[in-house]
Amino acid sequence: MTRTEGMAKMTELARRQPLRRLAEALEMLDRKPTPDEAERLSRAVIIDVICERCPEAEAAFSAWADSDDCDPGKPVAAIVTAVKESRMYRIAAVNVPRARYGEVEADSEADALDKARTMSAKAAGVAFGIYEVNPGQGAFLVASFLNGERRFTAAP
Repeated sequence: MTRTEGMAKMTELARRQPLRRLAEALEMLDRKPTPDEAERLSRAVIIDVICERCPEAEAAFSAWADSDDCDPGKPVAAIVTAVKESRMYRIAAVNVPRARYGEVEADSEADALDKARTMSAKAAGVAFGIYEVNPGQGAFLVASFLNGERRFTAAP
């Protein structure tokens, strides 16, 4: 496998992970005093994927890149903080035990709506709720779907 193929495979795997899990992995990689080549590549891929999915992290990384500060630890701290403070969405079954369907995370409301619609269309008779999770404020029901159709939308 070439380096380019390896990077593409790593990127695809990283895109399937929840943002907060990627941020934890990035923190762990950043703590290594002397990362090897594979760890440096993994760090770069994770930063790219996080910035692609989290506008706040992208802004933090861009601000660091545009500054005169060359400390390589600063963008990681800013990216991780941005991810931890960003909104996140969870989709969960609401009329059956959650363990049966599990919970799914989404990075944006549009992505959550799409996932919930698909999940409810596949699981006839099961309602799925979309919860907006705000750090320090709890979770709020945003919408629900049953049989692929939206049944509830929260007022703005």
